[in-house]
Amino acid sequence: MISNNISKTVVAAAILAMSGGAAHADLDVNGAVGLPLNPTANLPNGTVVQADYTDLGSAGGGSWKEYAGHVATSPSDRLEINGGLEHSRASFGLAPLDKNVDFALGAKYLITSPDKTSIKAAAGIGYDYILAKDTYGYLVGTVPLGALISGGLPAQGHIGLRYDQFSFDSLGLGKSNKASLYAGVESPVTHDGAFSVAAELQSKNNDFGAAATPYSIEVRYNPIGQNFYVGAGLARQGLTGTNGAIVKIGYKFGRNSK
Repeated sequence: MISNNISKTVVAAAILAMSGGAAHADLDVNGAVGLPLNPTANLPNGTVVQADYTDLGSAGGGSWKEYAGHVATSPSDRLEINGGLEHSRASFGLAPLDKNVDFALGAKYLITSPDKTSIKAAAGIGYDYILAKDTYGYLVGTVPLGALISGGLPAQGHIGLRYDQFSFDSLGLGKSNKASLYAGVESPVTHDGAFSVAAELQSKNNDFGAAATPYSIEVRYNPIGQNFYVGAGLARQGLTGTNGAIVKIGYKFGRNSK
């Protein structure tokens, strides 16, 4: 019995080492390693490059979409630097949101041990000009969970506290300063970890009139032994009050995430 359990553990560890689907290195809407909308305590071990399409929803009879290229890298076993270029297209009739190109920049520090199997905590800050000039900070914990499917790879749970200052001053709508809580899970749904799901729920993150509870659900695919990955799902970021599609494609340079 013990021998069988050891064999199963070794096999699972080998699959985990090869499986990008279990690597938890996808980037969020701001460019940090995380869930579709919010960071986790995971760091990239190497560099992750990702192209994103995010439908931020509609308000006032118009739509708001974002096209972005993000990069996250880990220069040490406790530090992540992330950022990217983002392009917004809006049909609100508001020039500052339409066909605008600008940057996102952030950093994350792992407070706890870099040991992959332990409970982890991280703190981070960032600024996203396109996403309503969002200046944000957060504290997040990541904990290993059991396997969602019998004999499968382990899932991860995440819970975080973040603070966002969104600014629509250029549109005459002022600023929003608000703290929010979020929780999410990432879990393989196949035994080899190639397919996984990510889901999250967050309390309201702004005080504007169209504010709504943010959430996301995403299916991810990372073929075994390959560094590229894709993902698609549905998300509501919370600024417009409606949801929209999210699509990503990325490539991981280096080993799996921490």
